[in-house]
Formats: sequence, structure tokens, C-alpha cells
Amino acid sequence: MKLVLLLPAGAILLLCTSQLPVEATEYLTLCVNRCRNYTLPELENSVELRTTRRLTVASGNVTSFDAPLIAAFGRLSYLEVWPQRSRSVDRFFVPPYLRTLILRRTGVRELDVLPDAAYQLRVLYAADNRLTDVSQLHRLRALQQLNLNNNKLRQLSWTAFDGLDELRELSLRGNGLRVIDGVVPGVQLPLRKLVRLNLSNNRLRRLDVELWNMDRLELLELEGNSLEQVGSSLVRLQALKKLSLRDNRWDCVWLNRTLQWMEGRRIQLVGGIDFACPRPGSARVGGKLCCVK
Repeated sequence: MKLVLLLPAGAILLLCTSQLPVEATEYLTLCVNRCRNYTLPELENSVELRTTRRLTVASGNVTSFDAPLIAAFGRLSYLEVWPQRSRSVDRFFVPPYLRTLILRRTGVRELDVLPDAAYQLRVLYAADNRLTDVSQLHRLRALQQLNLNNNKLRQLSWTAFDGLDELRELSLRGNGLRVIDGVVPGVQLPLRKLVRLNLSNNRLRRLDVELWNMDRLELLELEGNSLEQVGSSLVRLQALKKLSLRDNRWDCVWLNRTLQWMEGRRIQLVGGIDFACPRPGSARVGGKLCCVK
């Protein structure tokens, strides 16, 4: 048995629910004002689902959230999905009318986005899943916040975000990214409203900042990569206020020059410092960060 209590500020406390269906039956535990188990045929007859705009899928054993299933939830503006019972979600259909979609550790492998729909989605939180390809996300043109932390995006093209002109926050932390390509010479990246960009805890060896067109970028997180330098193009980020750099392989000349530039611009070093410099030939600059001579 499970029950959900709605707490202040939208917090949800899961305590107990109704009897689970037999294991062979596909079901979902849906929470509006309370939690209840639904078999899939029962969804279409639920008056409660037809009248709600916010829904939490607290549990279940469904491996594919396809278009008919999503439509059975009604015309939602907010949908949050928690891990499915002992299973991962293979595909998840993103409906055009949603404004917020949160996929919490669902193991989702693929997002299904319609090619010609006018999407209203503002917030997509899909951290801690199994996504390998996000090339369809450029269709979500109203998107303002995108979190793809801790997926499996080993290689990524900036073209995946082409057309996301309203994007304010982009987080790609912990994906094992080795390269972010797709920058065409002479064509600048269009993310002009981006304020926060998190590329930390990947495996990046190079970063082509020269073609970034991020006039409003205030926070850039680069710690935990294998970067040696990012050239002199950081000076183009005129709105930059905070920069994280620790745990990389910075060239000492570049790092020293960059820290001086940051001090002159009053840009705050965030994300911590290097407590030790274990690599051969490494040194410490300013008592804060390690570099390689």
C-alpha cells in the first residue's frame, strides 16, 4: 500500500498505495491528490486524470510511454515520472502541450519528438537516464531549461541545440563527452540567451569557444575534464561572472594568463580548487589550480 501527501512548495512524500496488480499486468501508480494504481485500460475512464493539469507517475512496470499512453493522461502541463518497478523505459513520447517534463532515473533510452509540432515545453529534466542521442531536441523551440546530466552522450553536436533560441540553462554534466562538434566555420552558435552552461565531469580535450555566440552567459562550468586550454576566446563572453576550472590538464601559461584576466574582470572562480597536483611535471598556479608545464 502507498499514499502521497502534498507538502508545501510542491514537495511530495510517498508513504503508501493501493494493492499492486498481478505482475503480468501493465500498470502505473499515478498521483494527483492521492496515489492510485491503474491498469492501462483503466486510464481512459478516469475522470480525475481528465481534469488535472499536473501528474506524477510514482511507479509502474511500463517500458514504453508511447503517444496513446501519454494521451490517456489528459492534457497536462506538468508531468513527472519516477523510476519504473525493476524496469527501464525504452521510449518516451513528448507531447506538444506539456510545459514541464521531469524524468527521474527512469532509464529512458530515447525521446520521441514530433518533427512539425508547435511544442510548448519550457523545462526538460532528464538527468540520470540512458540517452545516447538527443538530435531531436532542436524541435523543442520554447525550451528554457534543459538538464541531461549523467546520461550516455559520449559524442554530441551543437546542432542538437540549433533553434533553441529561448534556452537559459543547459547542463551536460557527467556524460563522458569527448568532443562537442558540429560548429561550421563562419557560423556562430545561436544560444544567445544562455545564462548557465555546465560541461563538467566529462572527458573533453578541446572546446571551440571561438564560435560561441553566448552574449548573456554568466556561469560556465568546465571542471573535471581533460582540457589544456580554450584559447583566448573567453574574453568574448562579456557577461561571464563565474567560471569553474579545477581538475583539468591546463597549460601553465594559459592558466596563469586566464586567472589574471579573471581577476581583472572580477570573475569568480567556483567549483573548488585542486588540493593536489599528482601529474608528472605539474605545478600550482595562484595556490588554487594545477597545470602542466
